[in-house]
Amino acid sequence: MLKQAVCAACALTGAAGVSFGSNIELRLAEQSGQVIASPSDAVLDFAIQGRVTGGGGLASWYFDSVQLVNDLESQAVLSRLRISNPDGTYYTGIPTILSTIGQGGVAAQYAFLPNLSSGFNGLINMSGGPFTNGPDNEIGTPSGFAGGQFLLNTPGVDTDGDGRPDSVPAPATSGALSTSIMQEYFGQDQFVDLYRFGVAFTDLTPRFVTIRLNGALARSFTEVNLSADTALWGVTQQPVGSDTVGTTEFVVEVVPAPGVGTLTALSAAGVLVRRRRVVR
Repeated sequence: MLKQAVCAACALTGAAGVSFGSNIELRLAEQSGQVIASPSDAVLDFAIQGRVTGGGGLASWYFDSVQLVNDLESQAVLSRLRISNPDGTYYTGIPTILSTIGQGGVAAQYAFLPNLSSGFNGLINMSGGPFTNGPDNEIGTPSGFAGGQFLLNTPGVDTDGDGRPDSVPAPATSGALSTSIMQEYFGQDQFVDLYRFGVAFTDLTPRFVTIRLNGALARSFTEVNLSADTALWGVTQQPVGSDTVGTTEFVVEVVPAPGVGTLTALSAAGVLVRRRRVVR
């Protein structure tokens, strides 16, 4: 039920736009390209990333949970990681544990929902709303929506601080953001980080651990608009069903000693090189 409630909340600033059938891709990426956990480095730093192809950017997103499938809570420690600077730009420094709304967990431009309820910043191994914590390591209900002051604070959106997007001159109440902003912060035709979290493996029993994005929902947008009561700027989402949403899993190999485990050195190196090209 909360999934529908989230989407309803995400749509509270405007009517649906024209459907154009965007394709939304959601994936997991390790920030340094690491695919193995071992005694020499048992900590992996992940970003959930999103991209919209076919037009527009990512308006809102939701997951039932981020799950380490069949890997118990006692086998690793989960944490939210710093993702945004106070000015709304992406944090590019050393991965750092942080749960401050708008800076750690959900990216700043999508922090409208976590600001309403901290549960949307991800429930780490605890129950809340529709999410019931199970025995596996999980992060429940991480969610984002581009709206309110968090939308206006996105770099380049409201540079003069007058409370309206620079690209929508008064008295207009709707308009488009620039292509550069859409690409850099809303995933238009390129992946952007939506959520960051860390996994510190404490049990190094040899195994492969699948990290899965469960119950993904997402919607795209092409315009921002002002609510009917003129209280809130937000995005005009495409109708439900207009977007095709796809997700991918990530597999970590846990090994009891330093090295590349059962992967060959050559193939592992190839994976690392590919990932370094695509992660932020």
